[in-house]
Amino acid sequence: MNEFHQDPEGPVEMLHRDGYVTIPGAIDADQVAWARRELEEALGRTPTGRDDFEGHLTKRVYALFAKTRSLDSLATHPSCSECWTRFWANTSLAPLPVYP
Repeated sequence: MNEFHQDPEGPVEMLHRDGYVTIPGAIDADQVAWARRELEEALGRTPTGRDDFEGHLTKRVYALFAKTRSLDSLATHPSCSECWTRFWANTSLAPLPVYP
């Protein structure tokens, strides 16, 4: 049993506090390698920022799900979905549900 089922609010608190959550075992080593390759390629094609907000030396890759299929399993992973649902539940920015 993972931490999402033991304490469903714990990962959401981590997301608010740290800006990210790690989910051990969410994807296997082959998927990690595939995602790393795809993300490195996307970053290589990305120009640096256009203004002070983006940072003139910073690279920001927008719309990751449109650029690679390697992250699909994370978008539909039950623990990720649960965390996102809880994270966005009390905001006006709540996204539409994502179904496999």
